[in-house]
This record gives sequence, structure tokens and C-alpha cells, in this order.
Amino acid sequence: MPRRDQVDPASIAALLIVVVLATLAFFLPRSLAAVAGRDAWLAVLASTPVVALVVGAWYALYFRPGLTPLDRLRFHPLMRWLVLPVLVAYATYHAGGILGETVLLMVVVFPETPVWAFHATMALTTWVLVAYGRETLARMGLLVLPVMVLALVTNLLILLPGDAEWAQLLPLLEGGAGPLLRGIPVMVAATAETLILTYFADGLSSRHGVLRPLMLAAAGMVVLLAGVALAGIVVLGPGETARAVAPTFILARLARPVPVMSRPEVFTISAWLLGIALKLALFVYAAGVTARAGLGLTERWQGPVHGLMTLAAVAVAAILFPDTERWDWQFTRVWPLVAMAGLVAGLVTGLLPAWPGRAAARVEERSPGQAPEGMPAGRHRPGSGPAPQGDEAPEAGRSAAAGREPTGERMP
Repeated sequence: MPRRDQVDPASIAALLIVVVLATLAFFLPRSLAAVAGRDAWLAVLASTPVVALVVGAWYALYFRPGLTPLDRLRFHPLMRWLVLPVLVAYATYHAGGILGETVLLMVVVFPETPVWAFHATMALTTWVLVAYGRETLARMGLLVLPVMVLALVTNLLILLPGDAEWAQLLPLLEGGAGPLLRGIPVMVAATAETLILTYFADGLSSRHGVLRPLMLAAAGMVVLLAGVALAGIVVLGPGETARAVAPTFILARLARPVPVMSRPEVFTISAWLLGIALKLALFVYAAGVTARAGLGLTERWQGPVHGLMTLAAVAVAAILFPDTERWDWQFTRVWPLVAMAGLVAGLVTGLLPAWPGRAAARVEERSPGQAPEGMPAGRHRPGSGPAPQGDEAPEAGRSAAAGREPTGERMP
């Protein structure tokens, strides 16, 4: 694999938090308060086992064997035509939703700026980020995450001491366990967005020690989201949190670090805009590589395909998320269904054998050049390119023994 495509477990862990929180930290407390009321923050904590189950599934099916969804679908033509369109639609819809949600917030912060300017700026930024490849996107997660968390924690520390009414949390579990259970599907839909991280599975420099960072990141994501939901309840109240379009954005506007600062939300939104741009780029990247694989195009077409997917995201944002009313309908009725469709597609794809006729290979347990399990040493594996002939055979063996990368083209 080219060096520029390698990522590390810490980067994947950072991306997991960014993918879920970059936009959903603003909007998800609304959905949680609508189904769980004042126990919205407890519903987030109660969903921890389900979140761990989803992340653990991605680890077992993709990260542990070092396979992406496209690798899983490679030898299954029927499933390719069934699943690839679902994955493209899933990633494109989310990219459009991210762009639409961002524009809704930016119009409030900068009301004088036309909407098309936000669309154009975000689209250009996304295309540039995607053009730099997976390693750049992964390393950006390590840079962006601390800025996002610092902005969020600072905002809450300024706001809570003077504006929180902690009595809003009582009585706990007034409606029993029902509200907590109703919050679980919301958290599952949010966690399903981490499916796009499986597109980095074959780029890990080391597949050992991936599970622990992933689980720690999932736990950190749950804690941060629970904190945001709790802040909304104690400051705005459960009723206003459920009615507001973006409760966390209102919290950012209420925080006043100094009396003379009239627009403190500009700093918070600017910090989180870094994570939003990265999240948008991740979904456009996933949509682009999946669309190229589905169309059977070579890698030199990847740039134009990413450009088309960026334009498709802008179209989705303009058509499906043009205003608050239609955004509300999409977010409450359509987004959970799309998220579940992506989750099912990811799980079904992950269960497909990685090679024809047998279960997925345990790549990390096989040394470079070793024959696949059940195949005699020296026998040529079908689909791996022409078998070495004559004097080429010893050289091929030396290359395998040296651990050099195969020259055959691999599906991204």
C-alpha cells in the first residue's frame, strides 16, 4: 500500500468522535429530549452497550481482517449491484444533510452572507480535502478533535455555573425505563454514521491494538454527547430542548465570557466548523470511492468522481434541506431510516467471505507471501494476476519473501 494511504489507530479513534459529534452535537439533544424528556442524558448513557456493539462489529468485520466494504464485495457480483448503490446513496444523503445543517447554522451566525456562498465554500473545501487522500483526512482528525472538545468544554464551563437549574433533572426516571429504551434507536442511528470509517480498514499501518482506541473513543463520544444533552436540559429545560432546532447552538449563544462580547457563538461555531468540514469530506470520500468501484472506473477517474459526488451533496442539501421546516421532516423521519439502511448494508457486507468459496482471510495472521489457508504453497491464487513463468518464478518468490507489496491493482 502506498505510504500516503497509511493511517494509525489513534487517527481512526479521533475520526470516530468527530464523525458523530461534529454535527449531531448540535441537533441530537433535540431528538433525545423529544423521546426521553428530562432523562435524555441518561438515555445516552443507557445506550453505551449498543454503541459498543456497533463499533465492535466494525472492528470484527473490517478492522481486524484489514478489509474495506469494497474488498468484501469484490468477489460477489450480485451483492455488488445490490449493496454499492445503497452505500453511495447512504454517503451522499449524509453529505447533503451535513451541508444543509451547516448552512442552517451559518445563516444565523452570518445573516448577511448569501446561502450560495456557504454552499460554494464548503463544496470547494471538501473537494480539496478529499483530493489529499485518506492519510490527510485521518491526520486532520487528530488536529481537529482537540479544538472541538476545547471549544465545547469552555462553552459549558462558562454557561453552566450561572444559568443551570439543576432541579430540571428531577425526578429521575419519572417515566420508568421506557424513555431510556426509546432513546436507544436514536443513538444507534447516530453511531451508524461510523460506517464510513471502515473505508480506512485496509490502510492501518498495524491492525493490532485497534480495538482499545476504538472503544475508548466510543466511550468518550457517549460522555460528551451525554454532557451536551444534560446541559440542554438544565439550561433550556426539557420542553425547550425538544422544540429547538439546534439546542446546543442556543447554548453557545447564551454563553457570555465577558459582558462586552455580543456574539460569542462565532468562536464556538468557527471551531466546530473544522470538524464539520472534515466530516463532510469523509462522507464525500466514501461516496466517491464506492461510486467509482460500482462504475468499474480506474483510479485516475477518482478526482472527477469525487467532484461529482461533491456536487451531488450540494444538490441534496439544496433540495432536501433548504429550510428549517423541511430539515425537521428529514431529520426526524428520513435520517433514521437512511442510517439504519447503512447499518444493515454494512453488517451484511461484513459477513461476506473476502475470497471466493471460503470465509474471510485472517490477513494479520498470514506472513507476506504465504499461501492462503487450504491452498498448497507455490500454487497460484486465482484473481491475483498471471502466474510467474520460467525465470520469473524465482524472482516472484524472492519478492514475496521480502514482503514487498504486490503490483496487482486492488480495489480501493
